[in-house]
Amino acid sequence: MTLTGRGSLSGHILILGESRYRDIVLAELSETELTERKMVVVVSDGEEERQTEAGGMTIRFVRGNPEDPQTLESVSAAAATAILALSSGGASGDERVARITHALIAATRKATILPASAPTAITVITETEEWQRRIGSEGGSLVQPVCYKTLLARIVALASRQRNLSTLLRELFTFRGNDLYIVPAGDLAGMSYAGALRAFETACVAGIMREGKVTLNPDMATILRQDDFLVLIAENSRSIARNPAILPAPDGTCIAEPGAPPAEGESILFLGWNGLCPAIADALERSADGNLSVTVFAHDPPEAPERPGTPIMAASIHHAIQHEGHAGLCGNRE
Repeated sequence: MTLTGRGSLSGHILILGESRYRDIVLAELSETELTERKMVVVVSDGEEERQTEAGGMTIRFVRGNPEDPQTLESVSAAAATAILALSSGGASGDERVARITHALIAATRKATILPASAPTAITVITETEEWQRRIGSEGGSLVQPVCYKTLLARIVALASRQRNLSTLLRELFTFRGNDLYIVPAGDLAGMSYAGALRAFETACVAGIMREGKVTLNPDMATILRQDDFLVLIAENSRSIARNPAILPAPDGTCIAEPGAPPAEGESILFLGWNGLCPAIADALERSADGNLSVTVFAHDPPEAPERPGTPIMAASIHHAIQHEGHAGLCGNRE
């Protein structure tokens, strides 16, 4: 690998590893103003060295071993503002992204020797929860591990339980509409959360991040601290503007508290079954308060639940067969 001719980098976004989702990540990044005039550096073993433009950002593809300290030094890993390490999938892919993470921690920790500097947070994408836990445990506060299968399963389960919720999730999870932003509380420190709700003219306050933990819609009397962050929903970061004057809070005694709707049973239908479905069923179980029935129609339906107590335990399980070129259903197997 040639390490010359790349120039000094700083303030860039670094993406390491091979993944079938990498191009989707790059496409989404190109849609946000947060990457305008920024350099995104992509490093993987089989990469063809090139440089392209997408949206307002520049993408530099670098051929190299993401586990190699020399490679990480050549792309100025310690000077990056954001680092994303991607698993190629499976146990071997997760194991390798763990090695990449270890190399990154060693490379970025060198930056802490300098005054007023801090190591860049590393977001690590795994396929399995086991490696998510292991990487998170070993990396500590420097690492933010995400298991994409678990995340995807939770999103699917959530969207399947509420009509039109997928439209809202699509709005928030892409950069083509309103997005989520984390901003310092700043001079709002000392104000109640109720007051902060009216502090922005072009953004909606959705919650607080305090000591690394997010609380959405906290108690209205919560007092903001100097080191708190606010969770905002806004069209883009440039459009976020404060209200010139914060109106007084409405009289809470005049607002009737809505009663909780009566609990209703839920019924979920799976048409088909694949490796992600057990995780979706598990997410449904965790969110449905036990009042859930599941029906599965599939060519290869589950024989038994992943563990006792999952919704599939009490599900109606059916085989799907092909009949005269069309899918048919038969053979109830309960």
